Amino acid sequence: MVNKDPETHTLTATGGKAFDTGKVASGQTVTFTAPDKAGSYPFICTFHPYMKGTLTVR
Repeated sequence: MVNKDPETHTLTATGGKAFDTGKVASGQTVTFTAPDKAGSYPFICTFHPYMKGTLTVR
C-alpha cells in the first residue's frame, strides 16, 4: 500500500484480526500479508472510519 494522501491512514480489517498495517504516514509504502483463506475481508482506516473497502482473496 502506498499512502499518497497528506494524512496518516491505516488499512485495518474489521470483524477480526486478518490484517492491520498500523499507521501509514504520507508518502510511506507498507506491505502486509493477505489472509490465506479465500473470501471477502472488509477493512477501514481507523483514523477515518468512513474510508472503507473490501479485500477479496481468491
